[in-house]
Amino acid sequence: MLAECAAGDAARTGRSRAGAMSGLFSAGEALGMAVGPFLMGLVLQASGYVSSDTGHATGQGSGAAWGVLAGMGLLPALAAAAGLVLLRGFRPAAHPAPAGPAKAVAGFTPAGGRPPVRV
Repeated sequence: MLAECAAGDAARTGRSRAGAMSGLFSAGEALGMAVGPFLMGLVLQASGYVSSDTGHATGQGSGAAWGVLAGMGLLPALAAAAGLVLLRGFRPAAHPAPAGPAKAVAGFTPAGGRPPVRV
């Protein structure tokens, strides 16, 4: 999807900004990796989860069990739904089908870059 967005942007603007798009993608990915554990910590704290120390088990209330359930089930579902809402405007570019048989280019064959197997 990133490559398709970069190609579409280059076709639309005449400039290649694939590096900037890749950087934004990486930054968004890193932000998502940081926000997830932060939100899970907030849910656990709000639900009354008590962490153990030095290997001793600690009893948990029913609120903590619901907090774990919400953090492991509800939060990812909400994140996926938010992603779907953000991606609803994305439309893949229509690529016309090639006319005629595929041809070898620069030593590669149409069979995925491998020479055909002779039996």
